Amino acid sequence: MLPPVSDAQHDDPEYRIQPRYWVDAGLTHEVLSEDAATTWFFCWRDVGPSERTFVGTILPRTAIGHVAPILFATLPARLRCALSAVLCSLMVDYAARQKSSRMTFFVIEQLPIITPTVLAEQISWLGSTPEDWLSNRVLELCYTNEELVPFAADLGRHHPPFRWRPDRRVLLQAEMTLPSCIFMD
Repeated sequence: MLPPVSDAQHDDPEYRIQPRYWVDAGLTHEVLSEDAATTWFFCWRDVGPSERTFVGTILPRTAIGHVAPILFATLPARLRCALSAVLCSLMVDYAARQKSSRMTFFVIEQLPIITPTVLAEQISWLGSTPEDWLSNRVLELCYTNEELVPFAADLGRHHPPFRWRPDRRVLLQAEMTLPSCIFMD
């Protein structure tokens, strides 16, 4: 079992978890081939039941094992970021739980996802598009470490990582649990 990471460690933008196994960066670049230019990935855990069935996050480009699949999408960065929020929503998690406790590619391909067209539509009461609204929140939740500077840059943000503030994180996560149907007029 991995040691827990404290809030103080999370708040340190230079903190790194020490990997148990190391993979040569050149081999990772070689295996990624045409996707090697990607500086960040959406990754999820292929785990058994826990409080959530589908658990995902944004990771910097790195070697990843077989129980942590990564999603490649030929979408603009903000849309890929918003897609990660949709995939991590409670609605998608509920649908995933009805299918399996293992989050294989076969199961992921069957999950109900809001289309890119809906995510790109301007919603008057939201004051933006769901794509922008979601990607700003994902950025604040995930960009707490210097390893994700390329992720922030892809989203057009050039500033230091956000502070790890547990009270703020709870608020952002609660906002993002809103049902996906609210984005549809």
